[in-house]
Amino acid sequence: MSLRTALQRLLPFRQRKASLPLRLLRTAARHRSTVQLFLLGQQRQMENIPCKIERVDKQSLVLRHAGPWPTDCPGRGQCSLYFKLPLAAHLYLPGLTSSRAHEGFLCQTRIMEGRPQPDGGMRLHLRLPSTALQRELRRHDRHFISPGCVEMLELWLPWDPPSAGLPADLPTDSSASFNASRRQARLRLVNLSAGGAKLQIDNVDFTEDLANMDLKQALIRLQLRGLHQPQPESWLLCRCVESRYNIHLSRLVLRLSFCQYRDARADNWDSVGEQGVAVLQHWLAQDHAALLKAPASLANSQSCIDKD
Repeated sequence: MSLRTALQRLLPFRQRKASLPLRLLRTAARHRSTVQLFLLGQQRQMENIPCKIERVDKQSLVLRHAGPWPTDCPGRGQCSLYFKLPLAAHLYLPGLTSSRAHEGFLCQTRIMEGRPQPDGGMRLHLRLPSTALQRELRRHDRHFISPGCVEMLELWLPWDPPSAGLPADLPTDSSASFNASRRQARLRLVNLSAGGAKLQIDNVDFTEDLANMDLKQALIRLQLRGLHQPQPESWLLCRCVESRYNIHLSRLVLRLSFCQYRDARADNWDSVGEQGVAVLQHWLAQDHAALLKAPASLANSQSCIDKD
């Protein structure tokens, strides 16, 4: 008898008969796994919001988002959930193999009610998903970024230098196509990973330069707020993998993949490998998690992209 079979026989009969999504979500809650919530908003744009599981039962589950809730996202409606389980958890779940332990689980469900919390977060009541699909969505996990996490954000769009390659002399902030500041908050960093980012630009005319950004290059200067380390500042050469324009809102949304990066204090550019940009990966694992747990300090912070 294999170890897996022995462990499964030790499970109570009621737990073995429970639906797969229920067993998966109970395991995720026990291991305090982060659940990524994909919410289809009124602008038909996908948001990616990290949540923790508070409760799971046979009909519903309760999620809690600790950071500020996106203002343009409704608190109810159709959504998808994506989460991963630790390797050891696969031993206790029948039908799962350790060879696919790196893959996550995708579920479709519906938010029935959203209740804002005193700390600025959101408590969500959802219908229990009926199915769960095991798959790998992306190489790097994306994280929703609140405005208070960013000290400076500048974008050159499109980036088409006269000579192919990387800029020898970094451009000045006055030449940026869009920037985020106290006086101008048209540019927003929606989500970030070690390998790419999603940007949103409001009140922008759909000119010929922006008509077809797919596969074109863009240049970003990004400085993040730091708690456990000095504020990281990086230059990122990107490739646009998707661009969407909403004519009613005059809003352009860009999904960018990082190709080359350069530390603000360095002289050389480096290629972005499979692990992504190391400084961003470290910031997401350390500082970003700490900033989400301190919403009060974010509200009182003097971020350069706070709205007037």
